[in-house]
Amino acid sequence: MIEMEKEIKKIFRIKDAAVVKQKMIDAAELIADQIDVLDNKEIYAASRYRYFYLSAMHENPQNIVEYELWVALYAYEEVLFEKHGRNQKAAKLRQSIEKRGIIETANRSVLKGDTSGFTNLVRSGHVDASFEIVVLKYPSYFDAETVSAAITNLMT
Repeated sequence: MIEMEKEIKKIFRIKDAAVVKQKMIDAAELIADQIDVLDNKEIYAASRYRYFYLSAMHENPQNIVEYELWVALYAYEEVLFEKHGRNQKAAKLRQSIEKRGIIETANRSVLKGDTSGFTNLVRSGHVDASFEIVVLKYPSYFDAETVSAAITNLMT
């Protein structure tokens, strides 16, 4: 990733790190869109996940858990795009993140149980990018009740 950032800085003669990150995100999205035109679903899915990972970096996560939760949020917003046919932010989740932070928002979302967001992720085959998976990957960041709820949500 660092090499890519250096290369982009050279090509575009950019010194601002935020601008470099945005160029990387834009490039990943453009590549994903071009692959979609070619109708190769596996490569398209991989390129979309690359876009999610680059976008999550732009949110300045403080640790790996926050980073992966941001990836999950971007994946969910992709599901919203597929469902509605247009870009649509997860407004309520983003408002909660602004108020409480992403870890507490994920905690509350998982404890709610079967949310429409989780259901939509499961239906679209993106359960691997859910808050529940992140909770199970990093249980030490969440209380036992949240970890138990994540297991329950994934099993139903």
